[in-house]
Parts: sequence; structure tokens; C-alpha cells
Amino acid sequence: MGLRERNRSRTESDLANAAARLFATQGYEATTVADIADAADVSVRTFFRYFRSKEDVVFAGHDRYLAAMCETVTEAARAGDEHAVLAAAIRRFARYLQGHPEVGARLRLATTDERLFERVLAIRFTWEQALAEALAKAKGRHDARLDERILANALVGALQVALETWAASEGRADLDRLVRRALDRTPARRGA
Repeated sequence: MGLRERNRSRTESDLANAAARLFATQGYEATTVADIADAADVSVRTFFRYFRSKEDVVFAGHDRYLAAMCETVTEAARAGDEHAVLAAAIRRFARYLQGHPEVGARLRLATTDERLFERVLAIRFTWEQALAEALAKAKGRHDARLDERILANALVGALQVALETWAASEGRADLDRLVRRALDRTPARRGA
């Protein structure tokens, strides 16, 4: 990453972290874009160079993580069990959330705030499609077939249930354990 990209990434991260802190202390509704910009020590105009809305900052970075996850899944699935590969990638994401409390706080907000839940479902659909396509790509195809789509849907659904359970505990539950437990209850192979 060049200097410009690092600075851009740092500013985006600063805005997202400031938003997470403010949402936790003031609440989502009471926090304004101006509050977030001020807390990140940037102008409101700068905020809008990175995010279209306050809602967008809640979901900051999910697309980059998904892209990295898909790349990992495609490479690993060429040599291994698809269920195990996808489950391992999802568990790495859960560990990432536990190691980055500010990201986890934004995710907990997204899974518990009714105004944001529609966006959560849209993102879930995007993750299911992208991960199914990553599995298909591992087999040299561009389009995911029924098996890849069902597997991605089942494992991303298990992740969502684990995240909702974690959010209900206000982040006190062991997310890795919840995710592992949820994934263990998905079919490991066709006909399981």
C-alpha cells in the first residue's frame, strides 16, 4: 500500500472508530455526522468523501474483509474440504471481531438496531453470493451452483445467528465459541 492509500485507510478507520465510540456513549440516533467528524478531527466534508451517510460508517470495511475472505476461500478450497475451508474463514472473521472491539461494537449495533437490520440482511446476501462464487472459482467456474450457494447460505446464516446471540449478550459471550458451535450444526457434506 502506498502512502496515499495508507492515509486514506487511516482516516476511514479513524472515522469508523470515532463513530463506534460515539454510538456507544450517545446512541446511534443522537450521534450526528458532525459529531463523528469532530471526534475524528476532520471536517464534515471529509467525512462525506469516505461515507455517504451515518449508516454507511456502521458497516465500514465489510467489503474489504469479504474480498480478502473470498480470495482465501478460493485458494484453500482448491485443495481442501469446502465446508472446512469456509468455516475456517468465518472463524477467522469472528476472531478478528474479538480482537477489534470497535468493529465489534459497530457490528453489535447493526444487529440490534431495527433501522439498520435491513442493511444487515442485504450485506448477508452479498456475503452469501460472494463466498459461493469463491467456492465455484476454486473449481474453475464463474457461476456458483446449488451446492456452493447452499453451503455459503448455511454457514453465513450460522454466523449471523452467532453474531445476534453475541450482540444480545452485549459482547460478553465468547464469540469464537458461539461461531464454532453454530458452524458445527451446519451440514458438513451433501446428504449430511
